[in-house]
Amino acid sequence: MVTQLLYLPLSRGDSCPPNEYLEIGQKGYIGCFFEDGFTLVAWYNTDNFIQANAVVKLRGEDKSGIGWDSKEFDIRLNGSLIINEVDFQHESIFTVRVYRKTQEFPTTFYIDVKTTVTPKQPYPVIYDCDVPSEICHTVSNEDSQLMCGVLDSRPAVPVIWTARTSDGDKDITSSYYNTSHGLISNYTVSSMNPFAYSSLLVLLVCQSNDRLMMLKRTESFVLVENEEIDLSTHHHNEIIAERGKQVELLCSNYSLAFLLWKKVPSNDIVLYGTFINTTITKVFETGVTLGSKGSVVIESVDIRNEGLYACIYNDWRSDGIQLTSLSVIVYPEPSYLKVERCNHETYCTLQVQRTGSLTCQVKGIRPVVKLKWRVVQDKFADLLTFTSQENSVTKNGDTADVILVTKFEALETTPERLAVECLATGQHAHLFRLTTTLDLVIIQGEVHITDEPVVETKGPSVVTVVIAVLSIGTILSIATVYVVYTVCRRRRITQNAEYIDDEDLPMLKRLPHSDITDKKKLFITQLKGSYENLFNSIKPVPYLEERYAVNSLFVEGGMECLVQDNSISWQRLESYKCIQSDCRVKSTRRIIEAEPGYGKSTLTLQLAYEWCGGVQESILKNVDIFILVKLRQLKGVSSIYDAIKKFVLPRDSRLVTDDIKEILNSCSPEKVFVILDGFDEFPENEKNSISDVLYIIKRRMFVDFEVVLTTRSFCLPKEYAPQTKRIRLTGFDKTAQEKYLQKAVTKDDESASVRVKEALKDNPILIDLCQVPLFFVMFAHLSRDNEQLRKCTSVTKFFRYIISSLYKHFKRKMEDQNVDNVNAFENDHDELDKLAFSSLTKNTGQTDWSKDELNELLGSEFLDQFLSVGILREYENTTVIDDPGTLNTKKVRFYHPLFCEWYAAHYVADIVAKHANSKVNSDTFPEILESLEPNKFHYIYRFACGISQTAAKTIIPYLQDMKGRDRFAMLCILEQSGKVDDIIDNVKNLCTREIHISYQDSRLLQRSIVQIMVIASTRNIPIASLWLEDCFHDVHISHEEIVLKSTISLPVMKCLKELCIDEREIEMNQEEIDKIFDYANKCSSLQTLKFRYCLLPQSIEKGKPFQGLSDREVNVLWYPQLTWYQLDFTYGTWKYKDSDFLLDQLGYDKEADSIREMKTSLANGKQSEEGM
Repeated sequence: MVTQLLYLPLSRGDSCPPNEYLEIGQKGYIGCFFEDGFTLVAWYNTDNFIQANAVVKLRGEDKSGIGWDSKEFDIRLNGSLIINEVDFQHESIFTVRVYRKTQEFPTTFYIDVKTTVTPKQPYPVIYDCDVPSEICHTVSNEDSQLMCGVLDSRPAVPVIWTARTSDGDKDITSSYYNTSHGLISNYTVSSMNPFAYSSLLVLLVCQSNDRLMMLKRTESFVLVENEEIDLSTHHHNEIIAERGKQVELLCSNYSLAFLLWKKVPSNDIVLYGTFINTTITKVFETGVTLGSKGSVVIESVDIRNEGLYACIYNDWRSDGIQLTSLSVIVYPEPSYLKVERCNHETYCTLQVQRTGSLTCQVKGIRPVVKLKWRVVQDKFADLLTFTSQENSVTKNGDTADVILVTKFEALETTPERLAVECLATGQHAHLFRLTTTLDLVIIQGEVHITDEPVVETKGPSVVTVVIAVLSIGTILSIATVYVVYTVCRRRRITQNAEYIDDEDLPMLKRLPHSDITDKKKLFITQLKGSYENLFNSIKPVPYLEERYAVNSLFVEGGMECLVQDNSISWQRLESYKCIQSDCRVKSTRRIIEAEPGYGKSTLTLQLAYEWCGGVQESILKNVDIFILVKLRQLKGVSSIYDAIKKFVLPRDSRLVTDDIKEILNSCSPEKVFVILDGFDEFPENEKNSISDVLYIIKRRMFVDFEVVLTTRSFCLPKEYAPQTKRIRLTGFDKTAQEKYLQKAVTKDDESASVRVKEALKDNPILIDLCQVPLFFVMFAHLSRDNEQLRKCTSVTKFFRYIISSLYKHFKRKMEDQNVDNVNAFENDHDELDKLAFSSLTKNTGQTDWSKDELNELLGSEFLDQFLSVGILREYENTTVIDDPGTLNTKKVRFYHPLFCEWYAAHYVADIVAKHANSKVNSDTFPEILESLEPNKFHYIYRFACGISQTAAKTIIPYLQDMKGRDRFAMLCILEQSGKVDDIIDNVKNLCTREIHISYQDSRLLQRSIVQIMVIASTRNIPIASLWLEDCFHDVHISHEEIVLKSTISLPVMKCLKELCIDEREIEMNQEEIDKIFDYANKCSSLQTLKFRYCLLPQSIEKGKPFQGLSDREVNVLWYPQLTWYQLDFTYGTWKYKDSDFLLDQLGYDKEADSIREMKTSLANGKQSEEGM
């Protein structure tokens, strides 16, 4: 290996490096550049060349010298020296003299040669790690010391211990040790208390200052677990999984910095890893992989996987522990309770005497259940008694067989035919829901027992025989007539090619089993009728009399899908029409998530329209049955079949629950598409209930049907199938807004369309608000009549004007004498505020109320007015009751969930303002805020700050004290209705911290952050630091602004002290660097300019932008992948930070290769995924 390090090239003329590092035992090369025309080059292994002989000389192409003769040295034809095998004795000053005919004296260069030894372990070694991996794990306490170092190197490679935290790396080195033995050295360090910055789990980094680049990696990681963690105080979740199925154990709702999974109490490690910059993980259990957000995915769960799992993690916000108890169940084979003498392919009827026994069994089940016999109808329960219900359990390895032999006795008054059932009971019965129902036919006399389910009695009388013969004859006659009728009828249907008509159906509670095709046709017809009522009743604005069909209004907004390859990211999805063809979202389980107002339910109605209309380009064109269930209706309903019967089909449908089940079971899986709409409103969500919906979400029911669940982004199911793909609606861009205007509002009125677009163009706040489809729809329909609506500067003002517009329209219809009363209700709605808040935060799952209930609570006059205005709306609802089954009632709900949050915000603002005005509680935060998770209820926070400035002065500090909520506090600051002077203190507080703008932030949040900084800059408030994370696009020199990928502009900030551009896996050229330098020069207070994870040129041209930063001594730093570098303004090249060592060609190539390899691996990962 030829080693060449730290070479400083000159622009022209003869040159040699002042220093050269050569590795002992390898071929060494001292690379010099000599212009053509030299006559002699002489090398000396000393600086005292006058008294020494040249070790090697080059004259023309002739080589000579004592070193050449001994083969110790060689020389290239360009004059560079080669040491054939570097030894320690070569560590000295070498001299080279270059002779030319044109020069009277030779040119002389001195090169300081240092010898190196690459350590056998080319990385920092952590003493507590058993294996030479990049990351390891150990258990320690705050009094323990950890050791690490680089061993057997020359020269010594310094190392330090750091703890990696959200505020950067913190040095925790306590002692240094540099020991030498022979030619090599060991440099080791010990650590201080490793838990100074994290109490549960800390990521320590042993970092080397490898300026000679001898190491293959410069950092080694160790996850240090606090051995004093008490897990007994932590609550644990329970997961029950079927053996052989895939199961996912969740760790956190946030992206993690690092984590550790282990089993408790054995402390067996499952996996651990870190996700900072790049993902580094180690897995210790076969069949286990790392899922999203640190989850553990067990591909095929088995009994050995049972146990209590602990995930100890750090998500940059805080430490955390998630305990999960995993139980593995095994479904029996066969999958039903087997009753002796019953054929389970048909309904079973047994002839028995008044006393006897029944045998029921289940085989191969885990965990064990208890079996029990009982009478189906409670009113007959006392007429048949069961005794000796003792279960016999036989273990078969991991499973068991359970047999129950029960004696029974029937009273004289017992009906001749009685339905009984064997069912699974006990602690684990709900896992299997096993039951077998049969009829007992109780007869007098002796019963002959055979293997057949129905057995004749002995000794029939003559009368009995005659009756039997006549009965059989009658049955045969009826059967013959029915067969003839059915054949003729089917021929008629085939000839007419029509769906079955309701009038042709037999007047029975259920349709015959043989008519499954007819049942299916009727089912489809009734589904389409129900959906047509839904998608033809759209009111874009509450007071509009006209109702629209969804296809006349629907415009598709933006969509993204969550993709996990080397990192987790949201990527653009072309359209909802490609969710079956795009490999990134191919699955039988999908979640469509978005905030209120983004069109989740509208999209489901559009799909219903496409299915009903047989739209050829629809993703449902090959679907036979489309099921759309509104989850908010399912209070007290656990069966999905009951839900379809009660809430989807017409009230007078003759299809019963068993028919629906039979129809769906008869369908090919690819022919059924199910949408469960509104999980965030699902009444059973927060309850520990057994519901088919939850089984469907976890893919334990309707396994192969395509199922889509819609919900708010921050109301995902606690458990869902690991195969689930997540899709997010991102709202309306300009193209979608124009399509909606033309389609639903202005139609052919081009001037009206221009007025609406101009109103948006002139108001940047509206541009962002109207990315929310609901806001844009209302703005588009209302802005013609409301000039104030076009001038709003916050979401609060926008919504206030919407409410005002609804009332103005309502008042036009009223007589003058009633107007005062309208105003009173418009401004006095305390009870409604309280009701709205309770519905959102009390985990009641109640999003609607009976009309009678609201009449009593709010008053009939108040309720009627809010219904007329359109803020509330009324609909007919089917309620489940015990007897006779269902009851239709009038229900009331808010026009849209955002209206509910608007009135809930009034309640919050009132409570918080009263708390702030209280002298007793003025130094504390009100408890009401603890029930409002900012991510889930950000509109309530923003509305409350806009409604009450007093409340805002409490809410904003509350948010600022929460980790990771600083940027959200900015949104709330901009909601305040006061002058800029009223928010200056908040602006100052925010600007003292790092401000981050990420590509994941909404345009509204990005613009809000920029507005806060503009306010700070105009008031000369220093801005400590701004980080642009994967969102930088370009610099517009003429406009003096940075343009983000979202098209948001970042003007020059004269008070900005530090700017960091964080762009992963991209390469910047000289022109782009000049633009950024030009922008930085205009930020007059800028002290530091940083670049991270991108590839910059090896040398920077010394143009005007460069010179401006040099004159101001701005510190320009670069962290490509491996270490920090600093721009050397003298040479225009990079040097190691805080040192004088320049980055040479080898070092630059190593950094460039690291970035390009990462970029290639990401691209290959996406290509391989697309090929799956």
